[in-house]
Amino acid sequence: MSNDVDVSLLKDFDNIYLRKYDKKFDGLNIFYIMDADKKYDHNFISFLKDKNFKGVVFNNYKDFVLKDEFLKNGLEIRIGRYLNVFNSYSFDFYSDFSSMICSSVENSFENINKNSKSYPTEILAYGPIELMNMRHCPFSAIKKMWS
Repeated sequence: MSNDVDVSLLKDFDNIYLRKYDKKFDGLNIFYIMDADKKYDHNFISFLKDKNFKGVVFNNYKDFVLKDEFLKNGLEIRIGRYLNVFNSYSFDFYSDFSSMICSSVENSFENINKNSKSYPTEILAYGPIELMNMRHCPFSAIKKMWS
């Protein structure tokens, strides 16, 4: 993934999700996509605020460690597609602290429509869809425990 895109093409987008900071996106509503392989601390929150990120996208349960700190510092939390939000129970849980929830790509149109009436919902409507990313696979955590 790269940030190699003409910024003028993004002017009509509400929000932009980035995996790394690039000053050419300054002035847009940018969200940082947290990486499952990186460790984040309080310096990360300072970085986000200094670079005017609007918030972060959680894609892994370890991201929840800084949840309260993000909110305390005025940063929005969005729930990404890798957290596999399927039903109203998971939407209800995440809606307590997130500003937007991405419905799982495997979800049915019926469920998406039903949940989007009650919860702030977004979907991946077009693009390459990874079926399973090993860093998000529950079995990879088990394998690491026994290695």
